[in-house]
Amino acid sequence: SGLGNNSFELAVQPLPSGLKFVGVDDNKTLGKLYDRILFRKLLHAGESITLGKLPEEIDEATEVILGTKNAELMASSICKPADVVVLDQHLDSYTGKRPLVQRGTEIAAALHRQGFKGFVCLVSGGSDEDLKEYLKAPGVHMAASKADDMPALAQQIKIGYWENEKLR
Repeated sequence: SGLGNNSFELAVQPLPSGLKFVGVDDNKTLGKLYDRILFRKLLHAGESITLGKLPEEIDEATEVILGTKNAELMASSICKPADVVVLDQHLDSYTGKRPLVQRGTEIAAALHRQGFKGFVCLVSGGSDEDLKEYLKAPGVHMAASKADDMPALAQQIKIGYWENEKLR
């Protein structure tokens, strides 16, 4: 289709239909916003899963993203891997009933090691310097601020998705 390098062209290019989106955030409100507004309304997801309300959802997010488990955290052979992933950088989790902060960059690195081909966006309340640092992590394609509004985040994800597709 001859996509140019122009970000505007990429931003207006609709995403393919039927994409699977997975969001991982321990903030319930943000999880709902990702699901209903960002994924479904703005990016027209074919399938949308948000994880993070429960610690075990964070602990098993990698398997859901890779498609080996479904949204209910059950093993599944019919799930497909996610196409687009939005990861919070600081995720409150538990291991052996002990509090643990998991990092979105750690999940992205695990996905990268396992050959994940989808697009990974990291979101954080950190500084611009923090965001630049997160971009250096293996498997992270984009880092965005939690202060960005949903339409702006959707545009950034569209541009990043198409740029990533050109590199595959």
